[in-house]
Amino acid sequence: MQDDAAVWATLAMEEVAQGRHPYDNSWNEFVKGFKLRFETTDEAADAKEQLHVLFQEKQSVVEYAAKFKEIMSRTSYSSADLCDCFYEHLASRIKDELVHTDCKTDSLNQLINVANDLDVSMTMPTIPPPAPHPPTASITPFAPPARDPNAMEVDATKSRLDWTCMMVGKCYGCGSTQHTKANVCFDKWAGRPKARRVAASESTSVEVSGLSPPEPSSPHPLPPNINDMLA
Repeated sequence: MQDDAAVWATLAMEEVAQGRHPYDNSWNEFVKGFKLRFETTDEAADAKEQLHVLFQEKQSVVEYAAKFKEIMSRTSYSSADLCDCFYEHLASRIKDELVHTDCKTDSLNQLINVANDLDVSMTMPTIPPPAPHPPTASITPFAPPARDPNAMEVDATKSRLDWTCMMVGKCYGCGSTQHTKANVCFDKWAGRPKARRVAASESTSVEVSGLSPPEPSSPHPLPPNINDMLA
């Protein structure tokens, strides 16, 4: 113990050492004597002194207001004086924002509520904006090339064998079974483009030296080969 408490305790210990019982061995008497020695006789003056040294500093507004209300009821201050005292001891960052607010702060409760809202908004962590996502590469579906309207259609499924089988006993020109015509080109039936006819004026001379001599004809012609017919 130090200071006044040490002096008070020393006197009590001396009485015990001499065989006496201070405060008649009564707890209530001890408490009464303790308060009489250390408590101020003016409770209002003591409460005013506590408010005088009470500041928000690093506390939240809620913590500061709770301590302020606990003491203010014993000060006998008016509502206006309490409001001024609470405002003066607020943290500087809160007072700077209160200057720019349009909210009512006439009463102590209004001042506490507005100051608390400002404190919460200032201490709330700032959420960073979401990072931009790179654009998703679009995949263009495959589209077949447009059909040329001037192109001639050729049915690749048609063969010379199909044509020969179909035209058995028919006219190669009109398809009639009443007569036959064998000098129709297969390309016409298959849908192929016609060979370009060359005019007499556009024909080129054929070198005679490049021609092979005709083979002698056989006295007995050979029968037609089926492969040659289907070629």
